[in-house]
Amino acid sequence: MKNVMKKVIAICLVASVAVAAFGCSSGKKGPVVETMALEDAKQELEFNYSAGGNVIDATEGQQQNDATEPNQAATQPAEPATEIVEVTDESGEAVTDAAGVVQTEVVTIPVATDPATEPAPTHTPSYDLCKANWLDMSKAGDYFFNGEFLIIEFKLNDDLPDGFYPVSVYETDIASWELVTHKPTLIDGGIAVGSGKAEEQAAAGGDFTLTVDNTTAKAGDTVKVAVNIENNPGFCGFIIDVKYDAAAMTIVDAYGGSEFDAAISVVQ
Repeated sequence: MKNVMKKVIAICLVASVAVAAFGCSSGKKGPVVETMALEDAKQELEFNYSAGGNVIDATEGQQQNDATEPNQAATQPAEPATEIVEVTDESGEAVTDAAGVVQTEVVTIPVATDPATEPAPTHTPSYDLCKANWLDMSKAGDYFFNGEFLIIEFKLNDDLPDGFYPVSVYETDIASWELVTHKPTLIDGGIAVGSGKAEEQAAAGGDFTLTVDNTTAKAGDTVKVAVNIENNPGFCGFIIDVKYDAAAMTIVDAYGGSEFDAAISVVQ
C-alpha cells in the first residue's frame, strides 16, 4: 500500500476532475472520464508481518531494560578451597611415620552453590515490524472512535528469561478526508515476563494519543497486546508500524480492536 496521504490526495483529485467534467458536459459529448473504482477508495484492514522480514537494528530506539540485556556481570566460577588435615586410620587415630611424625594430606573443601551467584539467562533483542494498513473513502468523511484500536497476539518463546519486552508504535501515516495532518503522542507498552516490570511513561505533545497496553505473562504464553486511541480527530486511512522483539516472541494473529470494528461496521 502506497503512502496513505498521497493516495487520499490522488483520489480526491480524480473525484474533483470527474465532477468538473460532468458539470461542463451539458448533455453534449465531452471528455471521457474514468470511473473511480471502489477498490481504489476502500481497502480492508490488513496486517503484514514476518519472521525476520524487516528486522530493525537492535540499537535503534532501543528501550530494553537491564533484565532483558545480556548479563555483563555474570560471576566467574569460584576456585575450590583446600586445607591440610591429619591422616587418620579406620579407628580415627592419627597415622604417624617411623619417627612418630603425624602424617597430613591436602583435601578439597566442597563449594556450596549459591543460586544468586549463578549467571542469569541472557537475551539479545532483534526488532521487527508489524505493519497495519487500512483505507476507506467510500464514506466521504472521517471515522471517529476512541478505545481499543488494534490487537496483536504474540506467542512468547518457551525459554524466554524474566524481563520487560517493549511493544511500541514505531511510525504512523494517518490521513483525514480534509487532508489535515495530525501528529500522535505515542506511549509504549509491552509484556512483563516473570519478575520483569514495565516503565511508566507520560503522554505529551500530540493531537491525539496512541497507547500500547502493558500486560504480564509467563514464558511460553500467548498474549494479546492492544493499541488504544484517545482524542481521535478522525481519519479515513492509516499505515501504523508496531515494533516488537522478534527474538523474544512471534506474532500468531492481528486484527482490529472492538472500537475500530464497531466504527467501521456502521457504514458497511
